[in-house]
Amino acid sequence: MKKLVLFIAFILVFSMNIKGSGVRFNESNMLYSPNQPILPFEVKSYVFDSNIEIKKVDVKIKNITAANIKINFAKSPRAIGEQIEYKNREYPQKWYDYTIRMGLFNGKISKFLTIYLFPYRYMNGTLMQADFDVNVSIEFDNTIQKLGKNGDYDMLIISPSSLLQYAYELSNYKNSIGVSTIVASLDRIYGQEDGRDNAEKIKKFIKDEIEKDGIKYVLLFGDADIVPVRYVKTEIDQPSKVPTDLYYADIYRGDGSFSSWDENGNEVYGEKEDNADYVPDVYIGRLPVDTAQEAQIVVDKIKHFEVPTQRAIFVGTELFSDTNIREGEYLKDYIAEALKNFDIEKLYEIDGKAKASKIIDEINKGAMFINFASHGNPYSMVWQTGSWSIDDVDRLSNGYRLPVVFAMACLTNDFDEADCLGEEFLLHEGGGAIAYIGSVRVAYVYLEESIKSSLSGYLDYAFFKSYYDGLNETGSIFSNAIVYYMMHSYFLPAIDRLTITEFNMLGDPSIKLPSIKNTSRAYVLNPIGKEIDVYANSNYDGTAELYYRQKGWGKWNYYGESEKPYHWKFSPQKEGIYELCSKVDNEDFPLHGDCYCIYDITPPEIEVESPSHALYIFGNKIMDLKGNVTIAIGNVTIEGKAKDSMFKGVKIFIDDSEVYSSPQQKFSFNWNGLKFGMHYVKIVAEDVAGNTAEKDLKIFRIL
Repeated sequence: MKKLVLFIAFILVFSMNIKGSGVRFNESNMLYSPNQPILPFEVKSYVFDSNIEIKKVDVKIKNITAANIKINFAKSPRAIGEQIEYKNREYPQKWYDYTIRMGLFNGKISKFLTIYLFPYRYMNGTLMQADFDVNVSIEFDNTIQKLGKNGDYDMLIISPSSLLQYAYELSNYKNSIGVSTIVASLDRIYGQEDGRDNAEKIKKFIKDEIEKDGIKYVLLFGDADIVPVRYVKTEIDQPSKVPTDLYYADIYRGDGSFSSWDENGNEVYGEKEDNADYVPDVYIGRLPVDTAQEAQIVVDKIKHFEVPTQRAIFVGTELFSDTNIREGEYLKDYIAEALKNFDIEKLYEIDGKAKASKIIDEINKGAMFINFASHGNPYSMVWQTGSWSIDDVDRLSNGYRLPVVFAMACLTNDFDEADCLGEEFLLHEGGGAIAYIGSVRVAYVYLEESIKSSLSGYLDYAFFKSYYDGLNETGSIFSNAIVYYMMHSYFLPAIDRLTITEFNMLGDPSIKLPSIKNTSRAYVLNPIGKEIDVYANSNYDGTAELYYRQKGWGKWNYYGESEKPYHWKFSPQKEGIYELCSKVDNEDFPLHGDCYCIYDITPPEIEVESPSHALYIFGNKIMDLKGNVTIAIGNVTIEGKAKDSMFKGVKIFIDDSEVYSSPQQKFSFNWNGLKFGMHYVKIVAEDVAGNTAEKDLKIFRIL
């Protein structure tokens, strides 16, 4: 039996600088958890089609060693206002862990396997180290319905009856530009769906539309008091619960079942034990409109949206006066490094440029992105030397040259309790923004350089890195930022779950932005095959290069180059799961591959259990015969098993005519009727990669 198994044996070695009696680790992939030491870890991620079954993840821990040494690095940084109290216990508690989640990848519902390896564990001053052997076994299951499909519609707009006129106006526009859109009223949804409350009815309706029509965008057409939000428990004191539209986007659990976010049925949503996977299965956005006037303003903005120049405005401020660096400005510099070939106007407090008048002038010139890092409240962002408020938004006159805003600040997107700053960016007539991503409650960060490594700071970075890596729709960029966050983080602390749920997007998730200059993104139409066709999208006119690596592991390897239109025939030297990316003009490698493929050149195996070379009378074996012919008097049963981890189907042909077809690996065909003479039977098994195997039988029928 062929099984597609990815086997990796390796020793994880992290760079160390020995200084006296201490050991200092590089900061890449560090494990952050409040009140714990910082330790390095390795995270490896795989992406598969939704009907790939992950059969086994086997990690063997070996070569455990221990040394009583002093570890010369800081204790875990704290979130805003939180005090450090180091608990001297074993940390982390496991050598490894893994998660299986379901969500959108390149517009398709996919399965994510993320493996976390902890080569160092700390206890009572002892640093323990281990090596790992990792086995991942997968199997294609053609009895599992593939989630999502190429259906009749791309986007679903959910609207109250009072605003249907404007929802249909937007739908008509979307259809006219090639985004197939349908509208559903809340009354219709509440009347036809079962659910514990209206929010669950909406979520189940979205699930139905994914499976019936293949939608991938969902637009909630109404403010929180019209289209309900789901409040989830945070398991921290402040805030104790948050409203999140991610609830509507996360439809499936890792096994493909419905994700209620309340698995224990206690009507407290988003608890750790509810096992939500937090990965979006649709691109979600909300238009926070209450009135016909507001609805018309936002619809007009979407219809007349003018794609602004590839330019960003970064507003960086001093976040904490008692630390060694200016975190807001440091983070903006770090993000700017990920946006090569992009014009960035830095308005930093330290340079005296973080002033409302200056921000207004720069926005009115036109910009694609605005990125804030500051303290905030529902109505403004504030820093020691200035502020940005709703009144300042009302002074904008940038027309339809509307930016996407990402604000790393507390409460500025508090759309469920206030007419907040984020809403004003969307609802301001004559200017403002086309989309706003911000926190609905208190946002948390780590301090100093660690701000970029987790919590709100990392989500901020992941948003812009997703755009640089080739995503070009507001919804897909924000969704992919969440995917990056989930893949990057060892996702256990409540404060991480708070970060993922409290950042919401106001705006249409299908808004397209031009790709960043001189970047590319590889893609495949069929990820499983014995020769993989790889393509790339790019606004670059020169040569593109294709790179590959074993899925989730190792360095990138050069495969070949192509001129436009970019196309490669990918056939590496050995079978396996591969990650692919394209590069143009010294483009950076992505955080994760642009796409993946399973390269499979081994055909299935066929075992024929019956008939053998024997005499059969009405299906009963009487005696073995010499030679390679079966003699049958009356009916005879042809049965056996085809074996392949990527099995697709089996067919039986008699005298070149197909008589049997099945997607099951076990096959059985009862051949009866008058068929005197010699007959030639062919059994053909095929896997999803297109590899085939054949077994030939000769049967002489007397009756």
